[in-house]
Amino acid sequence: MDTEEDMPRPDELRDGTLAEVNALRDLLSQIGDPDAAHDAGVIDDDEYVERKARKLAYTSALAAYANGEVPDLPALLEQMRRAGQPWAVSSLAQAAGLAALTQRDYVRQVRALIETERPYLLAGLRALGLRVIEGRANYLLFRADETLGERLEARGALIRRCGNYPGLDDTWYRTAVRTRRENDALLAALREVLA
Repeated sequence: MDTEEDMPRPDELRDGTLAEVNALRDLLSQIGDPDAAHDAGVIDDDEYVERKARKLAYTSALAAYANGEVPDLPALLEQMRRAGQPWAVSSLAQAAGLAALTQRDYVRQVRALIETERPYLLAGLRALGLRVIEGRANYLLFRADETLGERLEARGALIRRCGNYPGLDDTWYRTAVRTRRENDALLAALREVLA
């Protein structure tokens, strides 16, 4: 098996043009060492995933050059993006999630709250004429005018825009199922902006 030391350097490759070799050198200098940068807290998880993808693409490109091929780096990066999940969950968030699962009393309280408040919020959203998708999660997915998010934000209420979710467009939103007071505040703000 070849090690990094055994792999030819870009300037030693015979089949690549000088411009391609320089482009690969530039790419490598931009990538740096994403593992070290991530561990040091210098880059966030989305940037880390992107840099890891670029580093893998660079490694694949070197292997292709070594075989006399000219790789299509943009196409390779796009394939890697499509194969990954749409968003990253950091190791810290995963650890926090696992720790939260040990809080059984709190979990029972939150489940009870959601079981009570989900139907209340669902009915309130539907009473406003919104199309709401039923579910068992701690949020509700609903459809409204694509400007709803901005209009609510101007009143201090935030809802999650879902236009970047696969299969949804800018008319889809989601909101967390919260306490009665918070749900009432959201419904009041929605009544104002939808009037």
